[in-house]
Amino acid sequence: MTKEKGITLVTLMIIIIVLLILAGVGITSGVSTIKSARFTKFEAEMQVMQTEINKINQENEDANNLGQELTEEQKQIFNVKEVKEVLSSKKGEQETLKANFKYFTKDYLKNELKIEVAERDYYINIQERIIISKEPVEYRRINYYMLEQMPNGMYNVQTNKTGEVEFKANYEVVDTNKINIIVSSITGNNYTNKWQIRYKKVKNSEGQENNENWNITPEFEGDNYTIVVEEKGKYELEVFHKEEWKSATKEITISGIYDEEKEVNSPSLGGDNGKGLLPVKWNGENWEICSPDDPTWYNYSNKKITVTNKEGNPEEVPEMSWANAMLSDGKYKAGEVEVGQEVKEEELGSMFVWIPRFAYSINEYKVAKNLEDGTTQNITKVEFLKGTTNEGTSGNTCPKDYNADSVAVRNFNPNDSTSRL
Repeated sequence: MTKEKGITLVTLMIIIIVLLILAGVGITSGVSTIKSARFTKFEAEMQVMQTEINKINQENEDANNLGQELTEEQKQIFNVKEVKEVLSSKKGEQETLKANFKYFTKDYLKNELKIEVAERDYYINIQERIIISKEPVEYRRINYYMLEQMPNGMYNVQTNKTGEVEFKANYEVVDTNKINIIVSSITGNNYTNKWQIRYKKVKNSEGQENNENWNITPEFEGDNYTIVVEEKGKYELEVFHKEEWKSATKEITISGIYDEEKEVNSPSLGGDNGKGLLPVKWNGENWEICSPDDPTWYNYSNKKITVTNKEGNPEEVPEMSWANAMLSDGKYKAGEVEVGQEVKEEELGSMFVWIPRFAYSINEYKVAKNLEDGTTQNITKVEFLKGTTNEGTSGNTCPKDYNADSVAVRNFNPNDSTSRL
């Protein structure tokens, strides 16, 4: 008999199974490659679209009149899970945000707006620069409608939007070595709620220039952040997002801290230029706008000077000047007037005087027992306090028979001591 060579049925089945597996792998790989390429193309298209819409927003005064009003059916895009999640993260009123969307066909985008890259229809809010694709691109089981969903970040902005981010700045003195600069109410674009802050001290408490580099905070979410610093003086602040969006530089002068030289707490005008408070001093003839760094703005020393009294006789009086401040409800407004401007009496705004925290003792008092009894008191000693502590300028902690308060006559009981800013 002649032996014929060949393969067995089992071997043939194994070969067929292996070929099927390889074919399946090839098909899966091919489909995955196609989907990846399609997604990459869609991402690139969205990035170019974002750049072009940003330009239209800046350059076209009639941008809000472009496109077509959305039909009720088209408005259902706002109920799509992926779109709803992105829009809900935007700042501003949601209904107003949605009302400013228009419908743009790919032909309109190419022919009217000259955006040649458009390969699909879009819903676009030009005012807020938000773009939604009418049809999603599916990739790795996720439906992508917006650039904000994509791994490469929020959006692609080619222009620097300096000045379109706004914020408020204030501060609070925690103690002599800790001051909180509070940045709040950050507003700007609606694309992100993630920010960073640049800050540096530009002048020390004596008004001398500093050459410090910028400090940069970590990225944070929300519209407020607290920076902790140790020294008073003038600081510059900027709020920014990835160098694409940033605020104008804002200055804040920090005072209200114990002044070692003058042995009192420095007057505090608060943040944002004191919210309208202007430091003023008497120059002998008129009131004058001064700088909070002016060494003559206030002086609470115990030194005596000789003056001529009303009777024409020489008299020794304390060489003291109070820290006066004026509201912007008169002729002159904070931020709009130069230092050195004289202010006539009829031009004055509401006037305030800043009094440092102090302690005082009463050595004689009588509590009223009935309506006929009067109460007498005699303040025998006053001592300024350091910061928010009960430590006096003499270096001694105020004893129990001292009252620490913001007004001299506050409490008739000398054994009841209180402490306030």
